[in-house]
Parts: sequence; structure tokens; C-alpha cells
Amino acid sequence: HMKDNDLEVVVLTRNMGGLPSVVDDQNYRLIRLGASIPKIEFAFRMIAYLLLKGSNFSVIHCHTFSGIVFVPLLIGKMLGIPVILKITRTGKGSLLESYGATVIGRIKLKLMARLAFSLVSITSEVKQYLLSWSVSEKKIVSIANGVDIPYEFPQSSDGVVRMTSVGRLIVRKRFDMAIRAVAQTG
Repeated sequence: HMKDNDLEVVVLTRNMGGLPSVVDDQNYRLIRLGASIPKIEFAFRMIAYLLLKGSNFSVIHCHTFSGIVFVPLLIGKMLGIPVILKITRTGKGSLLESYGATVIGRIKLKLMARLAFSLVSITSEVKQYLLSWSVSEKKIVSIANGVDIPYEFPQSSDGVVRMTSVGRLIVRKRFDMAIRAVAQTG
């Protein structure tokens, strides 16, 4: 349990309707901020929450890379709270690619990198992309996009482990790795 390890986690997200606005779990508190005008209202409510409660936090982790990321980045800077920014992918259709495609986008990317305490890269491609934009390697933290699961998967009556995997069948999803990982457990 995170609270047993002196770690309290509060997750801010948009309320997409019909869900409770606050959920207290043993590992985190989930706060769904109202968003009847989705992005605008969420941004204003996040600003208010972070200005009112931000000084209670040791770190802010942004699990988004869209334009709204400037809210926690700027408030974190104002309050002296380090902000960690996670960047999930590069390639066609990614936010990273769209930022790199325009002058304004490149300025935004450099500003995000400057404001963030660190940038978490979950792929080597993201890290290389950030380095190509002169982001200091000292600011980049690489965390492999995967999890070790010490588990023996149940076999069917004929002794076969059967797996299903859900997602788009594209190279970066690395279905080959999932298949090899399951094969190694059996």
C-alpha cells in the first residue's frame, strides 16, 4: 500500500459524466474535476485545485503531453514543485511528432522541456527524439515500457497456454514481446 510507504497519491482527471467526483482507494485519491465545457472547464478547475492545494504536494506528475500540460508546469514552477512529464510515444499521429512539425510546436516542446524537472521516456525512440531537440540527457529518465510479472499462466485441459492480446496491430505495440514473454513463463 502506498500510504504505508509514506506516499500519498492524488490523481486529477476530467469527469466524463455519471461517475463519482471523488474516489478514495487504499493507494490513491481520484478527483474527477467537472468538465461540462470539457477542456476549458477542466483547465480552470485544475488551475484552481493546484493553486489551492499544490503546496501540499512534493511532486507533480503529468501523464499527458497535450497543451493542458502547461497548467501544471507553470503552477509547479510558481510554487517551486518539481513537475515530471511522461512522454509515451513518437511516430505518426503522436503529439511529439505534431509539436516537431511546426515552429510554434517546437517552441512549445522546448518550453515544456525547460519547465519540467524531468521527462520520462518509455521508449528509446522518445529519448532519441528528445535528444535530437537538444533536451539535456540529464533531464530524461528512461523507464522501459513493460512490466515483469512472475506468474505461471494456467493451462487449458490440453496443456496449452492460450493468450489473447488487445490493441492495434502495429510495430510499436510489440505484440512479439508479449508472445515471447508468455512463452517463457510456460
